[in-house]
Amino acid sequence: ENPDCKGAAADCLVKADDHALPVSSLEPLINADLDHALHILNTNWDHAFEQWHGIDRRAGKTQWKPSEFLRLFYERTPDSRAGLCNLVAHRIALELRNKQLSTLNESVIAEKVNEACGSDKGLVHDIKLHVERTGNYLFLGGLNLNLNVGEGFSVSASSGWGAGFDVTDAIGAAGGLMGAGAAMSVLKPFSLKYGTSLSSSEGTSVSESTYLVSQIARFELDINAYERCAAVRLSDSGIDQMRRSWGDSGLSRFFGLSTANFSDPAVINVFRHGLFVCEGQNRLANKPRKVKESYFYFTQHFTEGDMLDQADLYNHPWLLGMRGMRDFTVFVDKIRAQELTGFGEFLSSATGSRAPLRKGWALEHLRDAYRNILPSFPGFYTILDQGEQDIDAFALEQTESRFSKTDMDPLREVNHPELKK
Repeated sequence: ENPDCKGAAADCLVKADDHALPVSSLEPLINADLDHALHILNTNWDHAFEQWHGIDRRAGKTQWKPSEFLRLFYERTPDSRAGLCNLVAHRIALELRNKQLSTLNESVIAEKVNEACGSDKGLVHDIKLHVERTGNYLFLGGLNLNLNVGEGFSVSASSGWGAGFDVTDAIGAAGGLMGAGAAMSVLKPFSLKYGTSLSSSEGTSVSESTYLVSQIARFELDINAYERCAAVRLSDSGIDQMRRSWGDSGLSRFFGLSTANFSDPAVINVFRHGLFVCEGQNRLANKPRKVKESYFYFTQHFTEGDMLDQADLYNHPWLLGMRGMRDFTVFVDKIRAQELTGFGEFLSSATGSRAPLRKGWALEHLRDAYRNILPSFPGFYTILDQGEQDIDAFALEQTESRFSKTDMDPLREVNHPELKK
């Protein structure tokens, strides 16, 4: 973006070639040692476990031509996964060597990256639609979802006393002392038991919480003109696996097999960089398609008469609009993230040496979740692996009619699935 431009937004954009790769450089990166990459992928433990359950996801394609790149980037198959992992691995290896961030040769680095990429969820392969023109859309209904964010602390104490005596045990012991023959004649005609116990407990609990209200609106959209794009990179779990297995620590450093120093931000940036590829002129041949998408709006509701001015946006820090099921699930997972209490924390709490719990923890936790979420980028639709998940609780048959514009109208029956006559 040109900061000196004061005209229309489209006129202020300038073409940037930073971190851009020519298409001609992709083919050698994809096909370099692809046979070896296939062997690494097909013998990965995650895939071996799937094959044991009868799921065959072995890749076999040993070369990709430029005319086949549309299949490579815009289809999810075992062959495309192997080719893209090899592309990511050799791009990372080439950049580490060019920036002198690793002492290993490129083939060794690529082999280790392929091991991480071939594991379960090691590769991020997002297929996106860059939408140029939309048509009609069908409103599928709205729902509300409450999310409670809270923290609790409890103290309890208990005491007990018990005693018991079993007459049957005494008879059996006496029979054993009288010898084997006598023991056979000692029968147990009755079983007399006596016992008593006493217990008491007391406790107290303190908790604090806040909550969000999520409004969900679902639509079916007509996309009349679009361009397919693909984002490809090593996932965060794949980077963590590289750090644990081939990072600059432990046995890897001792045997000289460390890929790079993962404490260096420049190294992490190389691993986190990915590729974003679009089909260009081929988009003109794309046929119109229908997609389903959910829209989310997060806020908080309060009753009238509160101290705060409800019209002031400063009193609404949790307003957030969001598109797409994947962004919604990522955001909810961040809200659900909790501190796991281990044995050390248990001892600290039991002995009273642990620091006091923070006041307003729920608000701080919610603030951190919001800081790690970016607004949905306009103009792009992400095609999910398993399709768009339906949050559908409608028992009534929906009327399929077209609307030019619509919202979660409280007077419309489709927005109230809980109503029942």
